[in-house]
Amino acid sequence: MITADLTDLEVEPLQDIGYSPEHLHAGTCVIVDDDVRRISVFEDGVEILPISDALQRYSWIRDLTGSELSPELHGYFIWVHEGVELTKPLQAFTLLATPGHAQSVHNVTVIDRNAKVEMLSGTTVGPFVTEGRHSPIRETHVREGARCISVSITHGSAGMTFESQARAHVGVDGLLAETSIALSGLRRYRSARTSVVGRNGTANDQTIVFAPTGTRREIDSLTRLVGAGASAASVVRMVSDGGDIVNRAELIGDAHAVRGYLGCGGLKLSDHGQLEFSPVLRAATADAQLSHNASIGMAGQDNLTYLMATGMSEEDARELIVQGFLDLDNRGIPRVFRDQVDAMIAIAKSGAMQMASRQPRSPRQPHSLD
Repeated sequence: MITADLTDLEVEPLQDIGYSPEHLHAGTCVIVDDDVRRISVFEDGVEILPISDALQRYSWIRDLTGSELSPELHGYFIWVHEGVELTKPLQAFTLLATPGHAQSVHNVTVIDRNAKVEMLSGTTVGPFVTEGRHSPIRETHVREGARCISVSITHGSAGMTFESQARAHVGVDGLLAETSIALSGLRRYRSARTSVVGRNGTANDQTIVFAPTGTRREIDSLTRLVGAGASAASVVRMVSDGGDIVNRAELIGDAHAVRGYLGCGGLKLSDHGQLEFSPVLRAATADAQLSHNASIGMAGQDNLTYLMATGMSEEDARELIVQGFLDLDNRGIPRVFRDQVDAMIAIAKSGAMQMASRQPRSPRQPHSLD
């Protein structure tokens, strides 16, 4: 077990994205730059290993991922064993601590048959990191009858690039529910996700993305419903304060009695920047039910004027408009994580969001958007 201590300069940014005392969790994993710095496990039925060690111990991981994995690979492996119902959540975080570093990790999570897990994960940077690259590959395997509910938070700095690949497989009667929040002022953010859902399985996700001036966000998703009765719902909320956001989503129904939904809402806070949503629905069977809904608008002057006429300041009026737009479905978020999620969304609801791309902030300020 890896138990090297984290420094104060490492702990503080991790706390900003939800890291908390390890005894409150079933297990913890922290990666700093390219090294798995900390692993702790407090409940039976959980294994956490550096991915390089896991590949040597379990040959079936290569078959599971279907890809060539180098023995020198960086990242973690989390395995919740069959039938285990964790009483506390897991937490797994990645910290880029060295300025200018190109961080590449491959993380694999396996939730075995009939296991139940709540998980908080996230990516952040050290206080002196203004430039760098974070390129993670995430694989999540939810096996038959298993249940995984997760929250992921991405926080970076103005000169950083974030390019992630995510692959998820949901087995028969399995459930994967994910909430992702990316509010920091990363120069470039690109997320590509592929999900495959088996018979009577469910894959739901909800995402909030914010883009200040001079930044670009690209979200690509492909969901395949390959088993009869499979279902999926994907909802994205995009807020542009001068930046560009592109959301490309494809939903394919390859089996009978499948159900799927794509939702996207865009809110523009200025005339600058661009929002784009490109949905694709494909059905291979006559009884597939697939749909999408989208809207893009601006925080209009009429709404501001109306609210200000009630005695609100312009800042409070803008906050109220954004608040109504960004509200997530908290029913899918584990109660233990709701405070962290609400704190992150509060940033986007505040008047500071409109100023984030214009006024420099200290890199030590918690939850800074730039």
